[in-house]
Amino acid sequence: MEEPEMQLKGKKVTDKFTESVYVLANEPSVALYRLQEHVRRSLPELAQHKADMQRWEEQSQGAIYTVEYACRLLPGPQQPSSSVTGGVIRIPGGASRGQRFPPTATTTD
Repeated sequence: MEEPEMQLKGKKVTDKFTESVYVLANEPSVALYRLQEHVRRSLPELAQHKADMQRWEEQSQGAIYTVEYACRLLPGPQQPSSSVTGGVIRIPGGASRGQRFPPTATTTD
């Protein structure tokens, strides 16, 4: 046999072998196995994230309830007075609705 003929036959064999390996590696049952392994590895982390999010939601709902309750307890403006300036209700202690707490100090020298 001549060398070019051997190379051609060798190439055909390797091409067939590569195709067979490719088909086996991408068979649906192998794909399902890979998907199952991915889910098995990812599920505990996703479950932890879900539990964290639920805990944070409960905490934020509690904080929202507290703020809403505190706002209901505050007296509403009945008549314009010195405590109402420019549409902002002054709350004893320096904080006002719409401001961050603690209020930022502004000095004009």
